[in-house]
Amino acid sequence: PIDVPGVGKIGCVCSPVAEALAAHPSVFHVDLQTQLVTMRRELDTFEKRTEAMVDVANDLKARGFLGKWRDELFPATMGFDDEPAFAVERAVVSLLGLRGYGVHANGLVRDESAPGGYRLWVGRRAADKATWPGKLDHLAAGGQPLGLDPYVNMVKECGEEAGIPPELCEKGLHAAGAVSYRLGETHTRMVDGASKGVATATEVHTLKRDVLFVYDLELPADFTPVPVDGEVESFELMDLQTVVNLIAETEEFKPNVALVIVDMLVRRGIVTAESKGYLKLIKSLRLIDCA
Repeated sequence: PIDVPGVGKIGCVCSPVAEALAAHPSVFHVDLQTQLVTMRRELDTFEKRTEAMVDVANDLKARGFLGKWRDELFPATMGFDDEPAFAVERAVVSLLGLRGYGVHANGLVRDESAPGGYRLWVGRRAADKATWPGKLDHLAAGGQPLGLDPYVNMVKECGEEAGIPPELCEKGLHAAGAVSYRLGETHTRMVDGASKGVATATEVHTLKRDVLFVYDLELPADFTPVPVDGEVESFELMDLQTVVNLIAETEEFKPNVALVIVDMLVRRGIVTAESKGYLKLIKSLRLIDCA
């Protein structure tokens, strides 16, 4: 665990990362025996902790622990409404097992002839994406950075990813709750160890503890989204039964996208209590405390 005095146990790391944090004794005290990483007590403000984490993040990047550097600051917090303990580069969040937040939009088009009365815009992720290349994705989604309201962020992502003008969001974008999940992943990375300059293949474990704010965006039938920022390569309008089948029978969808879509299908009565495993499915939509 990572403990911030006065805040609480805010994250968790694997052993190689703990050893890397030990190289920053002015920021962390690392006790490998008790498996506890404690931020120094003298770092007692948001500003001090954030400044200290800049060097830590850059070192983790230089030593090969991180995936793609995002150049976005995310809050490190015990809960969404709590004051953040510090801000840190987005690429570091899952490496430190911090809570992450994001926004996802279900892009819906009314069609009375289709199952459930709607069709869903589905994106295909670009083949060169660092994560989940080629998987099916939402119309628009993104991480929740520091200092931006979720709704404002969702409107921004709709424009950046699918070319949706703000006036369409103003008419059709509605908050629809939140889902949460926990996902541990193992990455083999060439990590520079204690003897700097010698990189070895190292198993690095990350933990996503994410809460996703969910939005439904009803779009007019004559609007077609277009890929803008390269996150997705194309969009396809699918009927909801096709979407259900793809989620149930394949691994075509990016996992957290499937979670948000299932939540929408439950809310709209497409997936009902008569479906086998319904209650287990409901439980899986909020695996961690959203607050």
